[in-house]
Amino acid sequence: MEHHKTRCHDQFWKRDFCKHIEVDDIKDFMEDGDRREGIRRSYAGTLGFGNDPDQLLHVILRDACFIFELFLRNYAISKYDKDYILKAPWLRKAIELDLIMLENQLPFFVFTKLFDFILLKKPQNSKEVDMNNSPPYPSQLREESERHNFFLKITCAFFIDYYSHRKLLDKEMQHFKRIKHFTDLVRQFLCPNQTYPIHAGNMCCLYTAKQLDGSGVNFVPRKDQRLANIKI
Repeated sequence: MEHHKTRCHDQFWKRDFCKHIEVDDIKDFMEDGDRREGIRRSYAGTLGFGNDPDQLLHVILRDACFIFELFLRNYAISKYDKDYILKAPWLRKAIELDLIMLENQLPFFVFTKLFDFILLKKPQNSKEVDMNNSPPYPSQLREESERHNFFLKITCAFFIDYYSHRKLLDKEMQHFKRIKHFTDLVRQFLCPNQTYPIHAGNMCCLYTAKQLDGSGVNFVPRKDQRLANIKI
């Protein structure tokens, strides 16, 4: 996994609309006071980085660029149909499951703000950037809302297996604009009409399916029903 992350990270920065961005530009963006503090508030404890917050930002940047490249390749699948990850369904699914693990979540605002910064940053001499080798969308997404909507669109495209109304996704995109992270997006895909968190009321405790199974509760699959449509 680390090898794939590094490879995709490097390939992302080789895209023509990224080549003019300097390391210092990204460093200044990530170390912006309010943004840095917002990222830190999104995590509990030190995450094992001790007194080195720069290492956390480095890991976040690498993971974010890996995800950018993965989602862009998945969106333009006809061009990348021989991609090592995308051509192997088992590997793609393994990465998909890894990306929705709760402990692996990056706040969605980190992705949208960074993606917006990269596409907004213009080269000093636009003639130096050969856009022939770039997808058409960077030059077309002129407004921040358009860039954020596009990233949401390629995110939804990657997790589309969890959404039962694929053909309606573009029309229903506005319902998913306030997601907190990838896990939250998948939750909304599965339970589109339910709010979260669910108020427990008189419920005194919640157990996982694994705990219930270990306690002797039998689970029976329902036919022709949504995965999240659970009945007792």
